[in-house]
Amino acid sequence: MKYDIQKYLDQARTVYANLANTQDLFCGCNSYWKVGNVFDTMTDFLLVSDDSPGTIAADVYRIYKDLKGACWYDDYAWWGLASSKASDPQYDTIFGASKTDFQNLANETWTFMNKGKGGDPPSTYGAPNVWDTVLSNDTDKAYFMDPKTWAVPRIPGGVWQYEMFKDQRPGDCSYYNPSDPVSPNPDPKHPNDKPCWLGPFQITVVNALYLLLAGRLQALGVPADPDPRDAFEREYSFLNTWFFMYDPGSSFERSLIWEIRNGGGWLFRERVSTYALLPDASEFPKVRAYDENAAWCGDQGLLMAGMDEYYKLHHDDTMRFGMALNLVYGVVAKLTIGGVLQPLTLDIGDPDDYMCGPGVFMRYLLRVFNSNPTLKAWLIDSFVHPNPDSNFIYKSAEDALGIDPKRESDLCRRLFDHFNILSTLTTAYVILGAAN
Repeated sequence: MKYDIQKYLDQARTVYANLANTQDLFCGCNSYWKVGNVFDTMTDFLLVSDDSPGTIAADVYRIYKDLKGACWYDDYAWWGLASSKASDPQYDTIFGASKTDFQNLANETWTFMNKGKGGDPPSTYGAPNVWDTVLSNDTDKAYFMDPKTWAVPRIPGGVWQYEMFKDQRPGDCSYYNPSDPVSPNPDPKHPNDKPCWLGPFQITVVNALYLLLAGRLQALGVPADPDPRDAFEREYSFLNTWFFMYDPGSSFERSLIWEIRNGGGWLFRERVSTYALLPDASEFPKVRAYDENAAWCGDQGLLMAGMDEYYKLHHDDTMRFGMALNLVYGVVAKLTIGGVLQPLTLDIGDPDDYMCGPGVFMRYLLRVFNSNPTLKAWLIDSFVHPNPDSNFIYKSAEDALGIDPKRESDLCRRLFDHFNILSTLTTAYVILGAAN
């Protein structure tokens, strides 16, 4: 089958042009992390298409500080990943005169993620230090170590989305204030919400973002504090422990890896399952909103790229290929309908954020395709060629062509429609073009 990839590039150009008018969707949506996420894929499109970047980097840098919602550590991580590309020579022309600005932004983001901002209250101390910060405060320590409100991490290390604190902090930026993942009561500001069901936890997305950012900075040789290589190793150790931990005596899965039966590969679950064992050894309390059947498409891409970076560093080609292969199979088994990528395996709420999952996955599938020659050969020869009109890359691209990117009235949902289309068509253009 010969793929008509030109139509993918043509539509991608149309969608990109809408995004490049930053006053429209970027400023209209006005969401810090969402714009950072979308800008990341815009730079990939420019690299693939070889179109003129114009002043897009300068335009984005000029507006990014005015975007709303920068608070939790994962909000910043999306910008760290996008701006780290300014240290990659492939993107020199795209960043142009703004290269140094974005290099500095990547370093500032990394420092904030690891050390917070300190200073006058409300203070933050870094995503890896959240539990240590709890232990340094007598009130928070007593509360989160009380068996009724237990939040002791089962596995030391890793990162949290934000600080944890029992009592409301005046002036804190968090939309959960107090930032209490175990309270039985909703946030008084949002009385109809589930109580802190989004976190802060050692949730998969923030750990995946941190792993990938550390891996990218160390691979690019970016000097940063703390040392990205050390952070990369620590985060991998934390995740790897969660990946393969399973208690067969429990009533639900314990591992972060969800193994799909009958050779269906695996997925990474949306969050870790439990806290540490209670003092009376009666149980490992379940993390709020954990569901063993919940996986987000974006996590699969982030961790595929992060683990690919790790195994490449350690020259482990077997695991490098095996991890990516199993994720592709898992995505096919649980994250497609009619061959088209889906955001989630099941509805866990917050659809406006999770809807970007297919675009995130496709961005990092393209990255690993370009960096991992074994996966590249397998995708073309053993995945696309035997399934020319049913593989999810083709089916998702054809579906994307039929979506009106302006169908949504909500500008943030419209932004993410543009993002998913651009990412899907860019990836399909490259992979199906290689298959041709």
